[in-house]
Amino acid sequence: MDITTDNAAAEAEAAAAAGSAACAQAGGTWDAGTSTCTAAYDCFVAGFCSKAAANFPPGTFSYTNVYDGHTSGVGPALKCSFENNLPQYALFTEGELFTDQLEILHPFHLVLCDH
Repeated sequence: MDITTDNAAAEAEAAAAAGSAACAQAGGTWDAGTSTCTAAYDCFVAGFCSKAAANFPPGTFSYTNVYDGHTSGVGPALKCSFENNLPQYALFTEGELFTDQLEILHPFHLVLCDH
């Protein structure tokens, strides 16, 4: 019996369990195979960034926008629909309205849209 190996394995299991619990508490999805957490879909950010892609096209303004083409209630934004989740729909709409109020996009805003 190798106590060092047993301790390392126990520590790795404890770290994975803690990571999984923290991920779930944050609303994310835990991948045990890679020990990574995928963030929950944020309807406000999605509304903001999808509208930013329409108002300030990524190709024209040279930034990455993973929300380009997202629409409330469709695909990854399904949970942001009026029919499925009114509070999340409100967040998506608020994000769109916030973008409409901007005359320019600051680089700080664009960081939200690239992941």
